[in-house]
Amino acid sequence: MFEGLDLQAVKIRDIISSEPVIVHPSMSIRDAARLMHSTGKSYVLLADVEIKGIVTEGDIKRAVANEVPVTTPLSKIATTNLITIDEDSTLFDAIVLFFKNRIRHLPVKRGKKIVGVISINDVLLFASRIPFYFLDSSAKAQSIDELGEIYRKLNTFIIENLARDEYVNPVDFGKILGYINDQILRSVVRLSIDELGSPPSRFSLFVMGSEGRFEQLIKSDQDNALVFENDAHREYFVELGSIIHSNLLRVGFPECRGNYTVGNEEWVRSAEEWMKLIAEWEIIYSPENLLKISIFSDMRFVYGDVSLFNLLKSVLFRLGEKDVIFIKLLVEALKFRPPIGFAGRLTSDVIDLKKDAVTPVVAPVRVLSLRFGVRAYNTAERIEELAEKGAISKELAANLKTSYVFLKRMQFLAQVANIRRGKEKINLLNLKELPKLRVEFIKDSLKSVAEFQKMVAARYL
Repeated sequence: MFEGLDLQAVKIRDIISSEPVIVHPSMSIRDAARLMHSTGKSYVLLADVEIKGIVTEGDIKRAVANEVPVTTPLSKIATTNLITIDEDSTLFDAIVLFFKNRIRHLPVKRGKKIVGVISINDVLLFASRIPFYFLDSSAKAQSIDELGEIYRKLNTFIIENLARDEYVNPVDFGKILGYINDQILRSVVRLSIDELGSPPSRFSLFVMGSEGRFEQLIKSDQDNALVFENDAHREYFVELGSIIHSNLLRVGFPECRGNYTVGNEEWVRSAEEWMKLIAEWEIIYSPENLLKISIFSDMRFVYGDVSLFNLLKSVLFRLGEKDVIFIKLLVEALKFRPPIGFAGRLTSDVIDLKKDAVTPVVAPVRVLSLRFGVRAYNTAERIEELAEKGAISKELAANLKTSYVFLKRMQFLAQVANIRRGKEKINLLNLKELPKLRVEFIKDSLKSVAEFQKMVAARYL
């Protein structure tokens, strides 16, 4: 459970993400149960002037089992001899207290003030290699500020814990992070709807780019769009998109450099408008339209009515059947080349792992996937499915997948290293700073990418 995580390094303040739930001791058992259900919490603290005790979900279950009337005030079943923990204590300290005292909840103190409550489930889930803690807490979040705190802690957790594992699998990691980001996005949409009011018709929100492929690493840019059912409700959904976009910025998701977000009216359209636009892409092969087809090729449903999303997805896949579109997309994709020169030598000692290593795989694989109807989202899984469909040989696919996963891992480690140095999330890697064997692995991987591109060009262009 705790392998690879330094229990003495993680502070309790990194686990708590919301204010404690505090009620008057006179509240009834019934009302407390309803409050726990509505807030998603498994406890309430009792206070008049100061904290007097705690009542947990377990206390209520025991009271009901013992036929205690549900109108009974909480003060009658509360634990008043509170065991607390300081927010500067460690995860290890909390685990000791839980098991030593056979309790499941710990009020957290900042000085003399109680600032939160952690449960044994919070600790175990946070300590897990797969941080379900973030899924659960983001699903229950009641405010944008709370989501922002969760997102900040998520990125801290990644940098300080997961990134210590040099052999982390970027495919599995990308999916885990994708599921968490999806839940944060769903909560942002939920809170945005609460702010604006119920939607007047069906809609679907989807993500694109690395997030759509389950390949985001640390703080990936926003890439999302929205389709709604009825054009008469445009004003509502444009406003909703703007609110969602602003709230995502508040949470901590960076702005999209290309402005491919629901904050841009161009990416908030009715189903009819999207269909017309895709039809335009089919006959006008401008660089801008080709780029939009590529962006849409990574679309993945997150929230709302999936049927609207599936409608657009099916129409998009039909574009890949058009020979002229396929060829033009592939030509554009193959412009991203690995830095391999004459005799297989590297052309630079400094590599941009996104531009020079990852994108030269992602881009042509995406185009081939559109052409052959591959439904997988992740590039590694797309490579496997392309081999199954005969689009590329199984031997080439095996080499390419191994190389891609390795290069993606190098990208993740480079981002973390640069962030730890106080730099922005950049993908630059100086080969002179690496062991010779590591450089050879990188060179061999880039050669595999170059061979893949050569085969694709020879076979399809």
